[in-house]
Amino acid sequence: MDSILQFITACLIFVFVLVICVFTTRFVGNFNKQQYSNKNVQVIETIRIANNKYIQLLLVGEVYLVVAISKDQITLLTQLTKEELPEIVRAGGLENQPSFSGAFKESFSSVLERMKKK
Repeated sequence: MDSILQFITACLIFVFVLVICVFTTRFVGNFNKQQYSNKNVQVIETIRIANNKYIQLLLVGEVYLVVAISKDQITLLTQLTKEELPEIVRAGGLENQPSFSGAFKESFSSVLERMKKK
């Protein structure tokens, strides 16, 4: 009987610790989201080119900047106008474009249709 009581107590403590972890994680996530939410600077796209080296497309106000970011420095590569950007960015971002899986599904279904006809 004593071991069952110890087991139930350990389980309750474990659940309590999990609940504390969930609320702490949510609090820290919301805090970071509020801290990094900025209306003047937006990261449009990020491409990793090596370990700790990235190229980012930033929207700063009305100006698009392409910057190279490494561990120790940030370098401005070029400044772009909206007309110089690819069509995918001018249309409002990547979320408006068909996904790779959708394009693959369409091409794969066309191959299946050709195979069925033979």
